[in-house]
Parts: sequence; structure tokens; C-alpha cells
Amino acid sequence: MKKTRGAVRRSGFVLLTVVLVTAVLMISAMMFVIQLGTEGHVAKTDAYFKSALNLAESGLTNALMDISSGIGAETWAVRLHGGTYTLPVVVSSGVHGTYQVRVDVVGTVENPYEGDQYKYHGMVRLTSTGIVYPPSVSVVQMEAGSSNYSARRAISMSTIATWTISPEITTTDTSSDEYSIRYGIYTGANLRMWGASYEVDGDVFANGNIDVLKADTVVDPGLAFAAGTISGVPDLRSNPGVDPIPFPTINLDGTEPGKLGYRVLYDAYVTGKAPFDGTNGYPDTRITGNPLDASMVYRATRGIDTLLNKSIMWTDPSNSSRTLKVLPAGPISQEVASAMQNPQGVYLFDGAVSLPKKDVTAAWSGTVVINGDFSISSNITVGSGGTPMKLLVTGDITKDNGCSTINGLVYTNGTFSGDGTADLIGALMAKGSVDTNGTLHVQYNSDLGTVGGLVTTTTTTSPAYNKLDTFERPADGQRMWQEVTPEG
Repeated sequence: MKKTRGAVRRSGFVLLTVVLVTAVLMISAMMFVIQLGTEGHVAKTDAYFKSALNLAESGLTNALMDISSGIGAETWAVRLHGGTYTLPVVVSSGVHGTYQVRVDVVGTVENPYEGDQYKYHGMVRLTSTGIVYPPSVSVVQMEAGSSNYSARRAISMSTIATWTISPEITTTDTSSDEYSIRYGIYTGANLRMWGASYEVDGDVFANGNIDVLKADTVVDPGLAFAAGTISGVPDLRSNPGVDPIPFPTINLDGTEPGKLGYRVLYDAYVTGKAPFDGTNGYPDTRITGNPLDASMVYRATRGIDTLLNKSIMWTDPSNSSRTLKVLPAGPISQEVASAMQNPQGVYLFDGAVSLPKKDVTAAWSGTVVINGDFSISSNITVGSGGTPMKLLVTGDITKDNGCSTINGLVYTNGTFSGDGTADLIGALMAKGSVDTNGTLHVQYNSDLGTVGGLVTTTTTTSPAYNKLDTFERPADGQRMWQEVTPEG
């Protein structure tokens, strides 16, 4: 059947219509698919940002709890005092992301409380940043702060904290009062008594260890005290592990406020610049003041001229205008030894001295000060039971062979080592070790009482003290943060 022209035209129109409708439907479908994709992407991105905010909130909450639990401890006090502290990155277990909190002290006021110089009061700002990463980013990369993140959000809040920072403090207390002689032997280090040595009528004390050869070395009822260990002493009289005693030093140059040094005292003694009979204190010899006229008889009976003739001048290295008389170093001559017999006298040797290997009559009395080492190689008797002397030595004392008898105090700022035979009726004090291997008999004489011119210095070290005192955090359920732009 042959189609008419009108029929052909109608079929073409229908085809065109179908094509147009199909195109419109395809475009509509594509637009719908695109819209669905866009909405899906927006929804996914919004979820990422919400997750990042939740991570930031978790970080802030955990940081607040951590700081609050640190009240009374030192960790957060030290961190806050540093001004800025960033907590380590925390990887979330529920979201593929991390959070990190930075703590800044943005306003610190020192000494907010009167009388406490180590208190601090500051405004503290906490900034927490939450980051969500795509699944392709590993945990290691997240901890390292990978820049391939999906979303970041940060929140911040401020609060108040107070903390205490006290550094290690060392204080030195100096006492220049009369020093009490309380022990037959007192050493600031170790005490070793071997051979036939012994101590009687008093106790012994060592800031180190005590080692004696025979159990009766410390004769009953004497006791042995040591900061360290004790060997050779019966348990009933052995007291190890006690607190040490600060050892006194000689006030040689008069540097201790309110006390005159032994240089000044000797100078005053031989030059007549002050009374030297022990009834009055000695003024500083740089002030001439009303000097005492020493009579010829007085000078003769006390050997003043002999001492003056043998003396030399000492010039203060810190003050060249200050010059004082002193006795020289070297062997002590019989002439000088014979002149040192005044119980109120003060005799000072500047340098190491010795008693030579021959008998020297040295009925010393008063106070003999040796600024250096002192060695004894002769038979010598010094002091007497009625007027015990004081022998003060800044260096070491060495007692070689020979027989010696000393009535009084033997003090050394160094060590004491003895051999041969020696009787000491008084007390022995040594800052360094005491080591005897001969026949040293020490008999404590309580009549020694006290001695002046010794300065006791006690050093106390207080450890560092750091503590977080208070930290204000928001009440439970109360939001105190605001969102900020993440840094970086």
C-alpha cells in the first residue's frame, strides 16, 4: 500500500518528538545524577567537618582532665612556666583522624601573693585541633601531620591557673661563736688508729669511717660515732650512720664580720696596739687608736723584742695599705720557741714550719697559728695541764719519730698523720683524715671548753620545688569554647 505524503510527514514529526523527549529525559536524568552526587559530596564533607569538630572537642576535654588531675604535682607547673606546651598527637580509635592540643600562657603575673616570690598566676589558653583523614592515609602519616587531610577544625578556650616554681636554693650559714670542744678526736673525714694508739676519757667522731686495730682503742666508757662505717669497736659503743657535723675553719685574715683574724691578733700582740693580756677584745690594727705602751719589763717577760726581731711584714693582697707583722716560715728556732710562753699570747707563722730533728725546748702557751703545714721530728713538750695551749694549723700535720707531749687542742684544716710516740692531753681535730700508726695516746681534757677564732659554715641545699596549685575548668556540661581558624 502506498503511503501518502501526509502520512510521511506525520511519522517524521513523531520521530523528532521522540528524539527531543528522549534528549530532555536524558538531560534531566544526568542533572539528577549530578545533583545527587553533589549532595552526597556535601553530606560527606559535612560529616568530615563534624567529625573533625568532635575530635577537637575530645582533645580539649582530655587536656582539661589531664591538667586538672595534675594539681599538686610538678609536671604541669613546669609546662605552664615554659609559656607554651603542645601535647602529643592522639590518633582517634573511632574516627580516622587525630587531635592535638596546644597550651599557651597568654598573661603571667609574678608575685601575686605578698611574701611569696615563687608564685605565678596566669591566663591559660587551650587550642585543640581535630583533623580527619581519608582512608588512604596511614596512622604513621597521621601522627606525622600529613597535609593530605579531608577536614580540619579548631576550638579554643581560656582559663586561669596558679603554680609554684622554686629553683634549687643553696644557703650558707656562718657562725663565729665560740666553738665547743666536745670530742677527744673529731675528724671531718676518716679515722684510722693502728699500732698502740688509743683514746681515753672522751668520745671520737668521724664524718667518714672509723677503723681501729684493737677493740680497746676507744677506751670504755668512750663511744665512737661515724657518719660512715665503724670497724673494731664493740657494738655497744659503736654508733655508725649518724649525721655529720660541719667542720669549723680558722678565721685567719679577719674576713668574718664581727671577728678579728689571727693575723690581726698577733700584730696587736707584738706591736702594743691593743691590750694583749686577754682581758679585752682586740680592735682592728688598721685603727691605731690609743696604743698601749709596753714597758721594758713587760716586753722582756713576754719575749716581745725577740718576736719582733724575727717577724716579717705581711701585706694584704686585697688591700695594700694593710700590713701586719707575722712570723716567717721554716724551722722554728730555739730562740722563737722560748719566747712563746704567754697563756694570753697569739703567735702566727705565715707558711709551713717544722720542728727540726733535734730536741727543742718549746714550753709553748697561748695560741699558736701556722698558716701552712706543720711537721714534728723532735722531742717536744708544749703547754701544761693548768694552761692548755691551742695549736691551729691550716695545712697538714705530720708527726714523725720522736717523743712529744702536747697539753691542749691540736687542730688542723688538713690531715693528721702520726708515727712514733706522742701524748696529747686535750683534743685532736682534723678536717681531713686522721691516720696513726705509732703510739698516739689521746686523753680528752674537758677543761678545754671552747675555742674562739674558728668559723663554722653550714651549707644547706633545698631541692627544686614545682607544683600546680589551682586550675579552673568549666563545670560539667558547660561549654566555654569557641571555634577558631586552624593554624598552618
